Amino acid sequence: SEFGPESERAITGYTATQRVEIKVRDTDQVGEVLSRLGQTGVSNLSGPNFSIDDPEALYAEARAAAIADARTKAKVLAGDLGVRLARVVGFWENQGPYYPYAETRSSYGLGGAEDAAIKLEIPEVPLGEDEIVVTVNISYEIR
Repeated sequence: SEFGPESERAITGYTATQRVEIKVRDTDQVGEVLSRLGQTGVSNLSGPNFSIDDPEALYAEARAAAIADARTKAKVLAGDLGVRLARVVGFWENQGPYYPYAETRSSYGLGGAEDAAIKLEIPEVPLGEDEIVVTVNISYEIR
């Protein structure tokens, strides 16, 4: 060959990986779960990732609150203008994405323990909140 001597390829080993996803609904237990995974020798932990189990139910609740708030504001404005609200003639809704907010830490002190005698402390899981946003615009016929 013009690029050098030809050589044969040989398999020298294999790498096997397995991905397991664990759902923990009791957030008070997340640190304990992460600690135990680290103690068992798991070498590549990712997370925790926080999510809402049923966001549609929360969107429906937020929508109902937004509609009630818009109606209250419209009634006040109608009173200020000296008009009455009639039927709804237009409706627009925007469901913004929910953004989990959490204080971040650079390390949880996790990983495979090289010595079984090493005791890993339970990592502190960041606290935070999720926000669901629904914006509505309602147009009323006025009389």
